[in-house]
Amino acid sequence: MFTIQECKVNSFVKRYKNHEVVLNGLTFDQQITIIKGENGSGKSTLLKAMAELIRYDGDIVMNKSVSYMHEHTTLPSDITLQVFFDGLLGLQKKQNKEKIVELCTLFQLLDKLEEPINALSKGMKTKVNLIQCLLEEKAIYLLDEPFNGLDEQSVYELTNYMKQHQNKMFIITSHIFFDTSMIECGVVYL
Repeated sequence: MFTIQECKVNSFVKRYKNHEVVLNGLTFDQQITIIKGENGSGKSTLLKAMAELIRYDGDIVMNKSVSYMHEHTTLPSDITLQVFFDGLLGLQKKQNKEKIVELCTLFQLLDKLEEPINALSKGMKTKVNLIQCLLEEKAIYLLDEPFNGLDEQSVYELTNYMKQHQNKMFIITSHIFFDTSMIECGVVYL
């Protein structure tokens, strides 16, 4: 059985113009970890650093096989969902059409494939953003605010999906209340 590797933030400093994020001694050793904290505490900043999307000072030790879901969904608006997913498949080394169908079924988007992306609701766009991230076969998934805009059923489907993929690690940020008793997970407070 796959063993979850630890991710450690030994030291982390990210300086902004009027703000500094300083984190030390954080350990992520659960299959699912939720990062909680006030606005500005560094949740999103830390995930971006873990995904190597920003520069920072410090030491983060982790498996570099990651897929990242950005909090703010930026999707092309003038194409259909099917064209978008076909484009994603074209970028992959190993095309996985079955996984797109599986994820679209899971998040109730199969009947939306021929609709333009700009016609989708906020929650549906969040689902597309999740699919875009989960489509990648990686060891670690960094999900920034994945529950934002999701209905109760979709939250259940996402948490169930994470529980079923025990060979993967999920590190999640959340501003909104999330009942951690729904899943066995670790919680890191910033």
